[in-house]
Amino acid sequence: MKKNRKSYKFHRITVLFTVIMLTVSLAACGKNYEDSQNEAPSIRANQVTLFRTNGSSIEKDKDYLLKQPDSFNASIEELIPEFDNKEGINILSYEPDENNNVTFYISDENNHSEEELLLFNAALVNTFSQINGIGRITVALVSMTDESSSSISYDADSFFFYDESDAYLNKDTITLYLPNTSGRKLKRVISDINITGDDSPEMAVLNLLRKYKVFSEDTEVLNVFTRSGVCYIDFSKEFTEDVGRNSAEVVIYSIVDSLTNMRGINSVRIYIEGKDEDDFRGEVDLSDALVFEGGILE
Repeated sequence: MKKNRKSYKFHRITVLFTVIMLTVSLAACGKNYEDSQNEAPSIRANQVTLFRTNGSSIEKDKDYLLKQPDSFNASIEELIPEFDNKEGINILSYEPDENNNVTFYISDENNHSEEELLLFNAALVNTFSQINGIGRITVALVSMTDESSSSISYDADSFFFYDESDAYLNKDTITLYLPNTSGRKLKRVISDINITGDDSPEMAVLNLLRKYKVFSEDTEVLNVFTRSGVCYIDFSKEFTEDVGRNSAEVVIYSIVDSLTNMRGINSVRIYIEGKDEDDFRGEVDLSDALVFEGGILE
């Protein structure tokens, strides 16, 4: 597959179809902190839900357990043959960049309508964006005659999926990184969690970490939102207070590692009372966005 391709204008279309996001859902697990730390990781942490088109929308197809979930390229290669979607539309190859943004090159042997192609893209994005660490996804349609291509890029939130069975209560499994008993290392814990009401997934994770006493119970989350893969958090001043034996590094990376393990979040930027802080307790640099830190895991 050539990397340098001619491009032509991708015509804008108006497509009416029901696609609403099945959001990652979080709430209290109902288990105490010690029990959570002793749980063995669930195999569901490796599970990806495949999506497919059904003519007018997308729907869940089946669940697939990744054999190599810690390998970015291997996860993509595993999913491609499992992603059997629209007859005549095939994934020819893929190309990741240094930031784990991925271009999928596809062919359309049967000349599907633009609406059908967009539905295919929605199913592809919702499937592959579940791979841990993946960035933006570009779908490039390759002409079968002159090898030119048209392309369009999406992020994890470009398409939304609504499941009637989860209309009133969303459930999911999330990986949390919680302080160990010494407060100097992090331990990976898989938890089944729920989210109800108006909480965002990010807020629900922070509420759960506060429940596990990662940071002070008096700390308020003044604001939290995610843009372009960066989760921005504004804590109240109580966030700087010591909690138990937890080191400054453990507090920060319990938050960062838990959030960056969520779909669509690649880094975390922390503010205190709306202000940039150079560091946290004089130990952890807060002057820029922080990424996953695996070096303090048990």
